[in-house]
Amino acid sequence: MRASVTIELLEENGKVGIYSPKFAGEADSEFIKFLKANKDKHRDDVLTILARIDKIKAQYLQDRFIRYEGLKRDRVAGLPAPYIDKCGLRVYIICISDQIIILGGGGFKNTRTYNESPELADWVRKMQVLDDEIRIRQNSGAIISDGYRLSGELTFEIDI
Repeated sequence: MRASVTIELLEENGKVGIYSPKFAGEADSEFIKFLKANKDKHRDDVLTILARIDKIKAQYLQDRFIRYEGLKRDRVAGLPAPYIDKCGLRVYIICISDQIIILGGGGFKNTRTYNESPELADWVRKMQVLDDEIRIRQNSGAIISDGYRLSGELTFEIDI
């Protein structure tokens, strides 16, 4: 199914830009929907994820903050890294650079691997598709990453 998506700026602080995909017809971006869906049931885990994002904003993205998921060719990672934070909730991100991250959705990881959870595997796949399209657009110059900012054609269609 084709869907129109906009890479929406959530926050920038002069060091790091944080974005999230927002699908056409939706009121909120995927990360905001993730927070709303989990804030009551998994409050402590949401606070852990938000604290890790605060660390990224203060210290830039570092490999120790995340766990790369998916394939070696993509930039999809899970947040938080399970070897740092004890947290069952995972949010999947695209690491454009150490200054630009795109926060997607996720869910509670109660399986050994994300592949064993249909919800988590679907999120990793969606983020891979999004990453592929962003990379194509970066290579053609349609999307430009400059420091902590993304600019250019940030609305496009993908197959989800």
